Amino acid sequence: TIKFSTNGVERFAITNSGISGDGSGLTGLTPGITVADAWMVTSSFTNPNQNSGFIAADWSRVSLSESGNIGSAINQYGGTFAFNQTGIYLLIGCVGCHVTSGGRDRYVQAQFRTGTGGHNGSFSQRTSHYTNLGAEYSTTHGSVITTYLFDATNTGAANAGTVDCFRLYTSSENSSTIVKGDSSTFQTYIIAIRLGDT
Repeated sequence: TIKFSTNGVERFAITNSGISGDGSGLTGLTPGITVADAWMVTSSFTNPNQNSGFIAADWSRVSLSESGNIGSAINQYGGTFAFNQTGIYLLIGCVGCHVTSGGRDRYVQAQFRTGTGGHNGSFSQRTSHYTNLGAEYSTTHGSVITTYLFDATNTGAANAGTVDCFRLYTSSENSSTIVKGDSSTFQTYIIAIRLGDT
């Protein structure tokens, strides 16, 4: 039997039959996932949109039935996202799209861009992923997903001048292609999961 205690009080023990106790009072342990958050676009728009493909408007933190999150929300300001906690984050971005009957689009792009100057800083492209759409007789739907591992070392409000932040961008060849947004379903969205310490 191996016993663990703090201030002379036994907190838990490891025996041949398993672990007992609640581990309260122990320090120096690294927790698992401490942040998992999701945001979605709630209204559709024609692509390319304003801000040179930067999805700036209609972001809402997901609060659908049975949806969940871990930890506090990541920060969002006009489509710029930043963090309250340092760490390595898995970013997942999805752009849902459709083209109407008889239309086609050679490419629809999704990309993450990152920056260190907050909402008003400059952003550099980090990912680039594509899909294409073709329609003959009816509306054709599709989506494109992009992912990135982000090392957040400077945290704070997304409109601050010294924080690590990111944005989801999109573009398309056909200016009539629609980027899909909805207030009740995931269509265009981002997910941020903190995997561990920076």
